[in-house]
Amino acid sequence: MKLTLVRKQTEQTDRRGRPQGVLFEFSCRVELDPRETGLVEKYARGNYPIGRITDRQGDPGKSIITIGRLQEGLSISTGFVSDAIETEGTVVAGCTDFKTLLATLESYGGTEELDL
Repeated sequence: MKLTLVRKQTEQTDRRGRPQGVLFEFSCRVELDPRETGLVEKYARGNYPIGRITDRQGDPGKSIITIGRLQEGLSISTGFVSDAIETEGTVVAGCTDFKTLLATLESYGGTEELDL
C-alpha cells in the first residue's frame, strides 16, 4: 500500500488585494498492490470506512472516508489548518489499520492452542 499526501497553502485576498487569510489544502491518494487489490475485491472491502473528516459545511455524505474514495483521491480545502491536520491524521491511522485488516483477512483460519 502506498499513500501519497500533498499539502498546500494559498493566501486569500479580496477584490482589492487585501489579505483575507490562508486556504489550507490537503489531498491524498492510496495505491494498492495487486495482492491488496485482490483482497479488497474478495472480501468486498471497497466501502470499508477509514474514518471521518471534519466538514464545517455539514455535508454528512462527504465526511465518511472509505478505502475506495482514497483510491480515487481525496481533497479538502479549509480555512482551518487544524482541519487539514486532523484529516491527515485520520487518513494515515485509518490506512495503517486497514493494512492490518488485510493481513488478518489473508491469514485468518486454522487452529491454535493456548496454554494459559
